[in-house]
Amino acid sequence: MYEWVKNESRNPYVTIYSSNITLNRSAIEFLDNPWHVMLGVDKKSKQVAIRPVTQKEVSDGYVAKEELYRISIGRSYGRIANRSFCAMLEEVFGLTLTAESGQKFPLRYDEREKILVIDLGKGEIE
Repeated sequence: MYEWVKNESRNPYVTIYSSNITLNRSAIEFLDNPWHVMLGVDKKSKQVAIRPVTQKEVSDGYVAKEELYRISIGRSYGRIANRSFCAMLEEVFGLTLTAESGQKFPLRYDEREKILVIDLGKGEIE
């Protein structure tokens, strides 16, 4: 009898570098082609939230432009480039980030809030 093995590369995850947050293809499928994203931090639960934002939300005044982060989406990844945010993550959560080798963390989609949640508290993925 065969035991079928799950394809782990289909699990959503992020890799955090000193200059950007990179989401794998499985993660960006949840974002539905956003115009920008918002980033939030929950220090107590050691989580980072990524909320997709549409251009309409901004033009209608629901989201302040100062809260927006640009996201670039390629065929197999999404990238949020912002050195100061990554430096803040290093300081607050004690991460060791470089430009060459990032730290990979699990990611989940919160259906109710419509956000992606990075679980830093669960530790790095091998």
